[in-house]
Amino acid sequence: MPPKTSSPIPTVSAATARRLLLGAQGLLDDPRRKATPDALYELIERMGFVQIDSINVVERAHHLILAARMQGYQPRLLERLLERQRRLFEHWTHDASPPGTPTGRSASSAIGNGCWSTPGGWSASAPSQEK
Repeated sequence: MPPKTSSPIPTVSAATARRLLLGAQGLLDDPRRKATPDALYELIERMGFVQIDSINVVERAHHLILAARMQGYQPRLLERLLERQRRLFEHWTHDASPPGTPTGRSASSAIGNGCWSTPGGWSASAPSQEK
């Protein structure tokens, strides 16, 4: 006899799934809203991150992604969040992505307090320099 499940797996229609995906990526918001550092930060937080891409045919890809979601977007807004306010930071995995800092601490202050970014996550000890 197959094991009983306490509840069925929830399902949603394809149309609902599309709306959930588009909403999570900020593509259902009014793109005419005012582009401010706070609005941009909230957008990136909702998306999870935006991959920094150095390919520059028309513009760097991450700027195109953000401009598609916010008409008044200017690259200086992202620079402000990354470089001056340090509300976002660049983190290398297999891509360069500026995730938010949910604790409100900048990456540099975390590193300054003895935390190091490692392939397995944050660590209290410096990564090995062995080759």
